Amino acid sequence: PEIETQILELYLSDKDITQQEIAKSVNCDQSNVGRKLKAIAKKFNYSESSLDYQEYLVKIFSQYKPDLVDKKIIEHYNFYPVFMPDKPEEPDSPFYIERYQIRRCSVESQCYQEIERPGSLVRIKAPNKMGKTSLIKKIQDKANENNYISQYLKFNLLIEDSNVSSVNNFIKGFNKNLKSRFPDVSEGPDWDDNNAKISCTKDLKALLLNLQKNLVLILDEVDEIFQYPEISKDFFAMLRHWYEESNNVKIWRNLRMVIAYSTEYHGTLDIYQSPFNVGLPIELKEFEKEEVIRLILLHQLDPKIVTDLMSMV
Repeated sequence: PEIETQILELYLSDKDITQQEIAKSVNCDQSNVGRKLKAIAKKFNYSESSLDYQEYLVKIFSQYKPDLVDKKIIEHYNFYPVFMPDKPEEPDSPFYIERYQIRRCSVESQCYQEIERPGSLVRIKAPNKMGKTSLIKKIQDKANENNYISQYLKFNLLIEDSNVSSVNNFIKGFNKNLKSRFPDVSEGPDWDDNNAKISCTKDLKALLLNLQKNLVLILDEVDEIFQYPEISKDFFAMLRHWYEESNNVKIWRNLRMVIAYSTEYHGTLDIYQSPFNVGLPIELKEFEKEEVIRLILLHQLDPKIVTDLMSMV
């Protein structure tokens, strides 16, 4: 019930708050506050033979949902969070679980199959902390296993004043970043500062001709440029052009692109110039209950406590 959640959140948010103050905030009798807190504790296997119910609640939430607990309370009781991953899983991590968008074929398998197709494009949309970067690592690992060349570019590193001052400057900065990954490859055609899209396209074609191998280009956090309409419009049109070129020029079939982002693109792109309506769309949503339980068991946590927490907060 909503009032239970309100009482719990108030209790955990302030070390010095009293039950009288909580009762006043949620407009209920003071006697109800203690009863409801105790009832919540019992949902999480509270036994009166152990800690008192208030301390037990602090322990459970400090360990499993510390973002709801006032730091002073955690320090006072000396309860600390259980280990949970705070960074992307490595490709061979035993804690990585495969995700499913369609039955019988994991998201990972779909991505692996797609990057093996000439001139392919994979679009990964996922909120932060939903496994996007872990999936990218798996794709990159598969590309390397296939003896492809893979390059990962994170767009937050490209957002500098000098780069975002104009479309040409941004594309030039992007091109420079990409070329720096291939120090042994000779310089491409002369750069035209007045038409960066054409120059960048010529450079990439020259790179593909030089490599003579499949190149998986992974562009992460491309939503960083959504806030720059002129830049994003031209840059994404360039990506779409590269994708389409695989139908016309054989060497472009060696390029496979993965673009990843957290939010939907709401800019004004012609449907024939957008990379967001072609290729394989992958959307990572919040974990299903079954996936959460698998993660919990892998991390040797208490599944009942965690699933009860999910239903409550």
